[in-house]
Amino acid sequence: MKLKSLVKASMTEGMDIFNMRKGGKGAKLAVAGGMFLAFFGWAVSMIIPLRAMGGEVAILAMAVALTSLVTLIEGIYKSSNLIFNCRDDDMLLSLPLTRAQIVALRIFKFYVFEVIFNSLYLVPVMLAYGLFASPAWWYWPVSVAMVILLPVIPIAISCVVGAVIAALSSRSKRHNLMQILLAFAFMLLGVVFSFKARDWTRNIGDYAGGISAAINNVYYPARVYTELTLQFDLVKLVVFVLIHVAVMAVAVAFIAKIYFRVNSRMKTVATAAKRKKVVFAGKVRRPFLALMKKELNRFFSTPVFVTNAGFGLILFLIGVGIICLKFNDLAPMFENQEAPITLDVVRGYLPLATFGLMAFCGMMTFMTAVMVSLEGRAINLAKTLPVSARKILLAKVGASLVIVWPPILVGIVAMVVRFQFGIWESLLLIVAGIVLPLVVELFGILVNLKHAKFDAENDTEIVKQSTSIAIATFVGLGGSMAVIGVVVALTFVVGQTLALAVIDAVLVLLFGGLYLYFAKTCEEKFKALSA
Repeated sequence: MKLKSLVKASMTEGMDIFNMRKGGKGAKLAVAGGMFLAFFGWAVSMIIPLRAMGGEVAILAMAVALTSLVTLIEGIYKSSNLIFNCRDDDMLLSLPLTRAQIVALRIFKFYVFEVIFNSLYLVPVMLAYGLFASPAWWYWPVSVAMVILLPVIPIAISCVVGAVIAALSSRSKRHNLMQILLAFAFMLLGVVFSFKARDWTRNIGDYAGGISAAINNVYYPARVYTELTLQFDLVKLVVFVLIHVAVMAVAVAFIAKIYFRVNSRMKTVATAAKRKKVVFAGKVRRPFLALMKKELNRFFSTPVFVTNAGFGLILFLIGVGIICLKFNDLAPMFENQEAPITLDVVRGYLPLATFGLMAFCGMMTFMTAVMVSLEGRAINLAKTLPVSARKILLAKVGASLVIVWPPILVGIVAMVVRFQFGIWESLLLIVAGIVLPLVVELFGILVNLKHAKFDAENDTEIVKQSTSIAIATFVGLGGSMAVIGVVVALTFVVGQTLALAVIDAVLVLLFGGLYLYFAKTCEEKFKALSA
């Protein structure tokens, strides 16, 4: 009963994103509904041609593989901060709990979050398959079981990897830097794997059976799900459940074995670093620059913040690098269509491709959507500073732009130099690379002012599980698709150069409107914040 009460108390923290009784109910429902409809529409568009060829079950294997891959990549840089050196350590470590119980409690909270979150991806696909493929009755209870079980293996693997990253980084005096570098290394391995897997979704109608077989041969849960969908086998289902329980038990046992050693080492290093930093500096800075420096220090001292915010920027640079270095290898992918597309045609639309890649990666990088929440209880102190709320908040925007602008502009310039874009296309892309982050980060700070979270147990809950970052991320995802769609449509009507000019003008107007609203409301919203 004590453990049950502890689990209940723990689950009340950090799950506000799913709590409809708190603020933002309309925004949460809109985001969830938009995600559901988007994935349902995608699944339907895939199932209809697959069904004509008898390979509709491939959609289930793809959904399981992609969802598990996302969970794994996300969990690698998220898990170490959820398990070790948390704010509630003093309370939990003082209770009569075993190491395994503490670790299980932390992983269980992570698991519940992923089950709910992954349902927004899996349930629409499962529903689409059930409506259009007309499966047997057992498909529905099997699918419910899969929603519950499928996150287990990627979570267990990511938690073990996160524990290894924490163990390795805790040996270094610069453990935050080591943790960031190791997390990015594992995440990039996942990105490389996803690029290698692009053939699974190419010409899906012709290779439906091959796609399903390829995924099933690599990933055991996908194989069992497709097999149980086609032919129910109770023994196979029971074995499947037991394997997942065993995998999670092994993960808990492994992490529990190193928990105290790694946790104490991380706290020792963190405490020593704090003591070392308490040095009086007589250098005088202007308030705005001092606030920006504080935000930059906060960013680089929070590994989960760096990896979460930096992933989109790294992905953009990787995409640019692949296009610049492997363009001649990638171009033939577009030449096998019914309407032949030459290499020169593909090269001519590279400014459009550059904008699309920049828009997608840039609009998924909402750094300011968590910067207010990361103040924690210090927000009350910030409100007493002899500085206007506008200047405090703009310093957060400025710090984010210092981080976001360089990789975006470097990537754009690399494309311009490598492919010799025209002068107008080059200038318009640079303007877009400057204005788009302004829109994104200003929108992020407005969302965080509306949905600030000051009661999180750790930074990971703010960066990954808060309402503001969820709203910002999904608005960014939908907005990027809309922006890219508008530019592509305009390109076929008025030409590529004019299309880029129009979208730049729209972004400038959008930034102007957001800034006027920000200037009008920021003082009042900032004063209303309370930890």
